Parts: sequence; structure tokens; C-alpha cells
Amino acid sequence: MASDLETLARRVERALPDPITRAAQLAALADSLTYVHVRNPDMWLVHVLPDRIRLFAGHTIVLTLMGSTVWVTTDALENEDHLSALRSWAWETKVYPRYKRPPSRNGTYSRLHDEHGEWPTVQAAHFSYLDRVLARPRLFDPRSVHRHEPLIVEYLSVTLQRSMPGVESALLPGAEVVSDAAGFWEGSATRVPVTRFERDRRARDECVRLYGSNCVVCGMSFCNRYGPEMDGFIHVHHLVPLSETRGGYSIDPARHLVPVCPNCHAVLHSIGGTVRSVEEVREMLRRQQEPC
Repeated sequence: MASDLETLARRVERALPDPITRAAQLAALADSLTYVHVRNPDMWLVHVLPDRIRLFAGHTIVLTLMGSTVWVTTDALENEDHLSALRSWAWETKVYPRYKRPPSRNGTYSRLHDEHGEWPTVQAAHFSYLDRVLARPRLFDPRSVHRHEPLIVEYLSVTLQRSMPGVESALLPGAEVVSDAAGFWEGSATRVPVTRFERDRRARDECVRLYGSNCVVCGMSFCNRYGPEMDGFIHVHHLVPLSETRGGYSIDPARHLVPVCPNCHAVLHSIGGTVRSVEEVREMLRRQQEPC
């Protein structure tokens, strides 16, 4: 168990050594964790091991981050043909007895082999399996409870620069946020035991009110793709990263924030210490749509 966020960050970096894929892997974990939590907050645990990170839903491991890949459970009754056609997906041949109730087919997604934005297809099949697990909740193995990482939500929120709707408020003490007359005050450093950056949820809500909940890069809508249960779910991207605003700054949601999907958010932040512009990522998508 990590004693603070700094220690946890080092453990995560050892488990996921590839900085190019780490953000996308952690975003996948955050999305699945959120999906489970908003339906049953008592159903999930996370283990951070030396070579992998596991998400449990009840007694079942439903997602594992390792190396540069994401291992996930998927609904065995649906989506098989769609997944088999993906270049970024590989079915696992090993059979696990515990995954027979409910039945699943498991496999590995590789961000490095995803040239056409295939993760949403994988994630939809994964969420379908999570629905089956949540419909038949089973208790944790006591050994799993003792290895749970309690700081994982805070770490994901800080590292991915995103709020986790329905999770943060339930698992983390709320940070006091200061606002001024000019706008919302974000990025004010506070000691947790390491420096993190506060976020004003009102700024996020105002961004979504202004721009809607579709991704400004690719146009993806969680509501259209996954149904009304996911209406309004979207990441919010800071055009000026909070980690670069020591001391905080007065934020105008109309100028400083944009809604983006998890995939595009990962691409925006996938080049180490710098951040791509929205226009750059749009151009990347446009180039992929052109015939070779």
C-alpha cells in the first residue's frame, strides 16, 4: 500500500514503464472503475503490483494493465466478431474457471497497434461484461481487500487531470476551492501529503454547459455510443495544464477548458512533458481518414 501519492506514482511507473501508452492505460482503468462505482460503490478494488495493475469487480479481475497493454474481460455472448476484426485486439486462449459465471471471453488490447481508434469497441464489450458482473454481485476474497490501494482514485484524478464523476465525492475528502469575481480559481496547490492541484467542479460543469458533452476533437458522444446511462460523461481538458500553473490561475471555462473523450485526452497528453493542441489531434485523425 502506498504511503502517499508520490510513492504510488513511482510504483505505477514501474508497473507501466512505457510513457507513451501509460496515460491511455490509466484512462481505461479510470473509466472502468467509474463505471463500476456509480452502479455499486462497494464492488471494486485495485491492486498495484510490481508488474501490473488490476481492477476487481467483486471476486473477479475485470481489467489488468501490464507492460503497454490492457487485458480486459468482455461479454462472451456478444461482440466476438467485432473484436476479432480489430488489429489492436488479441484473444486469450487460457480459460479461467471463475469467469464462467457470468461467462466471458478475455483478451488484450494494444494501444501501440491501434491506428484507427478501436478502443471504444473494446470498451463497449468490456462494459457489457461489467453489467453482467454487477447484476450478480459476489463478495471479495478477503486477501484482495487487504491489498487494495486506497489512493488510486486521487492518483488517477491528479495524473489524468480529470474529475471522476460519482467516485471522487464518495472516496475522497472534498478539497476546499477558492473562486474570485473573474472566474473559477483552479490549480491552487495543497498538501495531501504531496502537492496536488485542486479543481473546481463548477468550472467543469460550466464547460459542459457551454460546449456540450461531445468530444471537441472527434465528436464522440458517450450517450450516443453507450446509451442514456452515460449521458453527460466526458473528460474536460485544460488547455493550460494545471501542473504548469504554480499558485493557481483564474480560469474562464469558455477559453481554458474543452470537453474531450478519453482516447483524445490520452493523445493530447501522450508526448511526455508537453501537450498537443486540439488542432494537432484533429489533424492526426484527418490524416488517418485519408487513403494511403
